[in-house]
Amino acid sequence: MSIEINRKSGVPLYIQIKQYICAQINNHNWHPGYKLPPERDFAKMLGVSRNTVSMAYKELEDENRLISRQGKGTFVVEETLSNQKKMLSKLMDDAIEEAIQQGYSNEDILSMVSQIINKKSEELRKVNILFIECNNEQVDFFAKELSSESGIYVEPLVISEIKDRQQFLKYIKKFDLIVTTYFHYDQVKSLVGTYEIGVLAISLAPQLETMIRIAQLKKDECLGLICITDIFAEMVHQLIISAGIKVKVFNYTVTKDIDELRKFITSCNFILTSPGRKKEVMALANEDTEVIEFVYRPDVGSVNTLKKAVLNFKRRSSKERVK
Repeated sequence: MSIEINRKSGVPLYIQIKQYICAQINNHNWHPGYKLPPERDFAKMLGVSRNTVSMAYKELEDENRLISRQGKGTFVVEETLSNQKKMLSKLMDDAIEEAIQQGYSNEDILSMVSQIINKKSEELRKVNILFIECNNEQVDFFAKELSSESGIYVEPLVISEIKDRQQFLKYIKKFDLIVTTYFHYDQVKSLVGTYEIGVLAISLAPQLETMIRIAQLKKDECLGLICITDIFAEMVHQLIISAGIKVKVFNYTVTKDIDELRKFITSCNFILTSPGRKKEVMALANEDTEVIEFVYRPDVGSVNTLKKAVLNFKRRSSKERVK
């Protein structure tokens, strides 16, 4: 999570926090039902008073953007989702009413709806998608996450493995769509050139809870990261800095040596681990050592965009076959 508080802008701090929260909701990064961090934790991360965060939360509750549930926390309201469901319900009501007037039975309608849903699910599964990223430590995990979230099979590829552009162009012939992050979009588009294949950029973000926990570290505490590559470590470090989180001691290791790993773990107050090393780290860490997996996940908006892109591709393909 990256939020900049400008104390010299003249804009009240709680208004800046409100604007940030609204942007996260509007961009679908925080979906309906999403749980916001507790006021105290959010305030500590931002370096503001708890009252400042409380004012932002309270106004957004009054505006029906957030809802507070006693003993459970503060959540993004379900209103947006509810409105979408109401719209869908009306569309279905109209279609069913029309079908009944045409003489179809309830069983006929139910059977047809089931067939359509199964067909759409099958269409999603039949599309071949290539996911390109810079870090082999993340690319497999991202591909699995995208597959899990969207129901679409996604094949991973590390961008550094693309040595020859002509070979790359031959390789992508078996795919219907290429997905990458915004950071690599221009590079991938350049590699694709004039070849006719869609390239879609998506957003990936670390879990908010992890960033908040890092922000809660005391000034003299050491944050340790265990990962596979230097690239991943540098990326995590830069992300922490850009989020405005001040960590006095940040160390990382990519070692595979068991003794060195044990020594590293005991030297740190708090351990982050990349997905690829979580299992071995958990096996070596003491019960008193706090270990958190540092993962990026596609936001809800990106998953929905991917689904729409796939369905649009299938529609275009169907029209071309008809021609």
